[in-house]
Amino acid sequence: MKTLRIVAMFIGVLGTVFGLNSCKKDEPEKVDTQECCSATSTEGVVSYTTKACEDGTFTYTYSSGGTTETYTGDFSNDYTWAYVKGDIISSNGSCGQE
Repeated sequence: MKTLRIVAMFIGVLGTVFGLNSCKKDEPEKVDTQECCSATSTEGVVSYTTKACEDGTFTYTYSSGGTTETYTGDFSNDYTWAYVKGDIISSNGSCGQE
């Protein structure tokens, strides 16, 4: 009888542990998003695209006559996100979460 009681307690403990762990699987995964802004302008056959994100990264793409050059970098040492965002929006750009 004592053995049966110990086995029942052991099974109960295992059921509780696995039951609590299964709750974690029901929680949605957190997705890290950030705001990014981009703007595109065209002058004749030359196209410029700027994209910047609040983490301080930017991409600048220049296209002309089938040639495309892309530059990437970090603006966070020189400019604030508010300044860069405002500059892109003033250039008819748009922003959204990515």
